[in-house]
Amino acid sequence: MDISEYRARYFVDPPPLPQYAFEGIGGVALYFCSLCEAVGFYAQVLGPPAYVEGPRTNGWRIGMT
Repeated sequence: MDISEYRARYFVDPPPLPQYAFEGIGGVALYFCSLCEAVGFYAQVLGPPAYVEGPRTNGWRIGMT
């Protein structure tokens, strides 16, 4: 899979507008017992995820990440 196919498969286009203006964060990985509840919570707080890879990986744009 090349980068174009990877981006088309996993990234939301156009990306959702950020809920907040963040600066200076490189990345964070969080693990949860209840992924559905955690994704629901972060979607409420940060808006819809900008990156979705299968049922278990979601990502939000925060600053330059």
